[in-house]
Parts: sequence; C-alpha cells; structure tokens
Amino acid sequence: MPFVDSQIYLSVLTAVVLMFALMPYIERRIWWVRAFDFVRIQGLVLALLLLMVAPFFLGLLTAVDFLMLGLIATGLGVQIYYLFPYTRWHKKEVADFNEVNCQSQFKLMLSNVLMKNEQYAALLDLIEAQQPDVLVCMETNQQWHKALQKLHRDYPHRICEPNEKMYGMHVFSKFPLNDIQVKHLVQDKVPSIHVRLDLNGSPVLAHFMHPAPPSPSENDESTERDAELLALARKLKNMTEPLLMAGDLNDVPWSKPLRAFKNISGMHDVRVGRRFLNTFHASIPLLRWPLDHVFVSRHFQLIALQRHRLKGSDHFSVTAELALVTEADLADDRNAQAKDRSYADKVMKDQDISEKDVPK
Repeated sequence: MPFVDSQIYLSVLTAVVLMFALMPYIERRIWWVRAFDFVRIQGLVLALLLLMVAPFFLGLLTAVDFLMLGLIATGLGVQIYYLFPYTRWHKKEVADFNEVNCQSQFKLMLSNVLMKNEQYAALLDLIEAQQPDVLVCMETNQQWHKALQKLHRDYPHRICEPNEKMYGMHVFSKFPLNDIQVKHLVQDKVPSIHVRLDLNGSPVLAHFMHPAPPSPSENDESTERDAELLALARKLKNMTEPLLMAGDLNDVPWSKPLRAFKNISGMHDVRVGRRFLNTFHASIPLLRWPLDHVFVSRHFQLIALQRHRLKGSDHFSVTAELALVTEADLADDRNAQAKDRSYADKVMKDQDISEKDVPK
C-alpha cells in the first residue's frame, strides 16, 4: 500500500512539473495563466529534484514508470530551454566593457521602493553608497516625493510623477534631460517617462516604464502590460541611435511578451549570459523572479550589474554600470519574426494603442 501511495504522489508531482512547463504555451492573457510564466525557475528545481528521487519510489521500472520519468525529463528540458540564456554558459547579449572606443560611462539605478514603505533613510543611504548617475524610483507617492527632495542638490535634473496608486515614478539625473515626455499609454494611473539623456554630448533615448501586472487585484489580463511594452518595441524597431529601456516591468525575461519586445525592437538584455538577478520578492527566497529590467541597444557595453537589498521594500534595487561605445564596434542583429510582429499587432489592437502613441 505505501508503494501505491508513493506512485500516486509521484504522479501528482509529475503533473505539476508538466503544468509549470507547459501552461505558459496557452495563448490566454488571463492573470492565472500568465502567472505560470513566473515560476519557471521553481519548476526547474522541482523537476530536477523529482527526477533525482523518483527512481527510489518506483517499482521494477515498468513501461509506465519509464513514461513518468520521460515526462519529468521533458518538463525539465522545457525549463532549461527557457532559463539557460540567463546563465554564465550562454553567450552574452551585451558585451563586457573593454575600454576601447568608449564615449561615455554612467551608472543606472532602479529602485521600486514599495509605496507603503516608510524607510526613506534606507534608500537615501543606498543612493549615497552607490552614487548612481541616473536614478529611477518607482511606487513613489507624495510622502516619497517629499523625502526624495534631499537628492535635489546632487541631481539637478529631475522628473517627478508621484501618485497614490502604486505607480508613481521619479527620475533623477546628473546628466541633462531633454525632450521630456510623461505618457499614460494604456492606463491613466500608470505613467511612463520618455526622455533624451545627454551623456556628455552623446544623446541616449531613454524610456522608463512600470506597467501594471496581471493579477486579481490589478488587471484580470496581461493585455495592458503587454500592449505598452510591444507598442514601445514597434516604435524602437527602426531607430539607429543609442537606446535605453528600464524599469519594473512586472514580467520575466523569458515570457512571450518580453521575448517579442526584444526581437522586434532589437534591444539587448544585460542579464543574458550572466545571471537571473531575481529582484522580487526580496523577503521570500523561494518565490523570487527577475522583474526589474535593463535593456539597451547595440551601442552599449556592461561594466557591472548588481542588486542591493533595500530595507522595507519587496524589491531589490538594481544598479547597471554601462559604457556607450562608438559605431565601429557595433553590429545589428535584430531577430524579429513575422509571428512576433503579428502577436504585437493583435495585443496592441486589443488596447487600441500603436507605436504612434509612444514619443520619439
């Protein structure tokens, strides 16, 4: 009887492994389906552990047993396929800094502060320690706006968009900010900031975003988030100038929307070939995902990429030190497929948004 019970438990866990691996393939944008995009790391760990212990709970390895082991291995293989690019064994999308043909360098810092967090001094101390040149704070309300005024002396260029709906955003810069535009591309409560960053005479078109996630407390579907990201991708796809896109995107890099964003826009993920850099949830190690992102065009090299604990927040802060290099080292490798463009068109149509709504 215990042997029968163990087979039942193993069958249930095998079904869970397959569900974690295959649910993201379902073409539905409802929040609970899209939630499976987030748990690929957890699905990989579960599949690996189950594959290691399963032989001890099986009988004489009948055809059914081999089938079960094959299904577990299939689930593991699917997860490896999606997660392998975010390990150090994969080729890097953004090259390491080599000090050759460097035009300018800067440090970018992303901090989702958690609006209800009142540990204002902790963020100010982290900023003092890291000394970013460009700082993007998200979930900032009027209380955070007041606390962040202490940064005005060191950051003469600022964009302040506080709100009480969890989607306020502040951008602080030591470099001039030109052509500033704040847009609410899909939802009134969710701003995005579009600006031309002047890096010692070298302009960089920067987009800072924090779209709302699909969840029972936010949006029932992922359509709003996906449409905002894909409209930006379509806007960027023919641009040849240096580009930067960063923020808490409430999505993981291996999801279909973010893979389509990269393929269409030609932007590169600083994570690829390096590490997962999970940034949420800071207080629950078993439930962590990479939600805070830095994408750059082919004009950049990466000097350093780090995360930092921010007291009181559910996110780690992220710093990315970047170098802008000359055209001599560049090669365009856009890989947008027709299916990516078709997918983007459908999502944007559902939200009545196009690339024309995104500022240049």
